[in-house]
Amino acid sequence: MKKSNKGSAVIEITLLMPILLGCIYFYIMLFLFLIDSGNRMEKIAEFMYVTQDMENKGLKTLNEDIHVRTEGKVKIFWIEEKGKLFDIQMEMRKGKDNAVENIRRWQLVTSLF
Repeated sequence: MKKSNKGSAVIEITLLMPILLGCIYFYIMLFLFLIDSGNRMEKIAEFMYVTQDMENKGLKTLNEDIHVRTEGKVKIFWIEEKGKLFDIQMEMRKGKDNAVENIRRWQLVTSLF
């Protein structure tokens, strides 16, 4: 005796397709977030080193997005953005004394996470 399973594939697809499409959507959104975070980190890093050169020349820079505060021998640069769903805050720290430690690329990655 053979059972007829007519329509079971349609039911399985209607249950699985939204889950599959949702996973694809969130995967794409994750990469867009990582690209946007990288752009923000690039903006902070550029501001850190350009402002240091401009301060040495006696010029002032105005950037409303990036805030700077000093804690002891460490300068902290940060960006705060308010979105529709999330508030994003990223910061980078820069020591005033040792120039070699400021250049290390792993500091960019550790401050991101």
